Amino acid sequence: MKNRMISMLVMLALVLSLIGCSGTSGGNESPPDKDGNVKLLLWWWGEGDTPGSKAWLEETIEKYREVAPDVTIEMVEQTSDQLYPAWESAIQAESGPDIQFLWTGIWALDYVWKNNLADITELIPEEEVSHWTGTEGLEYDGKAWLSPWYQISIVWMYNKELFAAAGLNPDNPPDTWEELLEACEALKKTDVIPLELGGMKDGWGAPWIYAAFAPAAHDSMKEFVEAATIPGDFISEKHMDWFEKIHELVEKKYTNPMTMSYDFYQGRESFLRGESAMGLATNGQAIQWIEEMGGEEKVGIMNVPVMGDGKLAGKLNNQSHSFAIPSFAKHKQEAADFLVFTHQPEQLESWYKHTKNIPCDDRFDEEWLETESEKQIYQELLTNSVPYPEIFIPAMVDQEGMYAATQMIFSGNTPKEAAQHMEDTAEKWRSMDSAGVENFTNWGKSY
Repeated sequence: MKNRMISMLVMLALVLSLIGCSGTSGGNESPPDKDGNVKLLLWWWGEGDTPGSKAWLEETIEKYREVAPDVTIEMVEQTSDQLYPAWESAIQAESGPDIQFLWTGIWALDYVWKNNLADITELIPEEEVSHWTGTEGLEYDGKAWLSPWYQISIVWMYNKELFAAAGLNPDNPPDTWEELLEACEALKKTDVIPLELGGMKDGWGAPWIYAAFAPAAHDSMKEFVEAATIPGDFISEKHMDWFEKIHELVEKKYTNPMTMSYDFYQGRESFLRGESAMGLATNGQAIQWIEEMGGEEKVGIMNVPVMGDGKLAGKLNNQSHSFAIPSFAKHKQEAADFLVFTHQPEQLESWYKHTKNIPCDDRFDEEWLETESEKQIYQELLTNSVPYPEIFIPAMVDQEGMYAATQMIFSGNTPKEAAQHMEDTAEKWRSMDSAGVENFTNWGKSY
């Protein structure tokens, strides 16, 4: 306890020194509110994808009161449906959060191009920023515009008991597309769902499926970035490949027959309920599910099967979820100081214990990893991962194109029809948003 108290005092002194020297002179400081305190509003998202996020935020905000007693932080959780509409409304009103959660890539950088975000590197010391990791989808013009929070991947899980019951080796899950199909056929004969891909009634499962299947036909992420700007690219074979694979799984009845009747969360939890033999989960949630389902003797993590000839086949997807400071925020410096606090080692360790997700900071300590599954996922992130493909699709092409096209496959349409819908949406975007096309193209040149 004594050592922990000393550690806490040292950490507090470090954060206070960082806060004292952060920012630049000239306009970053804001006057306190009328009662002498600074009130920050933090909008966040993620408990569904990353259970434990809420508890960690509550704990971190409470601990921050010890560092900055005159700062009060109110946290407001947004749903998937609310997150961006509420943010867009705040932009129009020029009033709302001081700290805003944003998804990565185009979902964040579009607001950089529209001047809706403050330059965070003017508010946080360079030494502190140098510890950040996972900034690939947050960078533009040579610098990061958001503070990365944590890394998240969509991993493959499998039920060892259901594998054994189907006559499959529970210690040797499928490693290729052919082996995956063979395993699904054997599992189907035991009256379980071979592969759960999550409910698609609300469309939210589409990005996960895209991340799990689409990289296999590609050699580089540049091919994803260029797809929306090259007429006809989405109906090329390499971009249609993942539609063809999902279509085959659906046609052979290897996926959940209720996929289009369930919303995303309801569907994907069929794996947790023991109704499906393989399924997808976020990396932190996968570790939590393994514990809930009886441990590593019963449930395992699969490496991503090699499902194509592309150089990206068999690699784990990875992205960062992040916090931004809006350009309209009243208390930019105070918001930045809190983000500095969230990146201090004690908070990083607490984050991992709450969520089992890797924080975006090189001060993460591998000794915090406990189980073999945690170590397996971490090694994949370090040595065999690629950026999450969805972050390289323009927002309109993503939500109006890719989401709907994925639903089409589960509703009986052909891969060509789904790919054509995505291409049509890309053409619509190119004709409607010339500024967006220019910005997106310039960003893509860095890949």
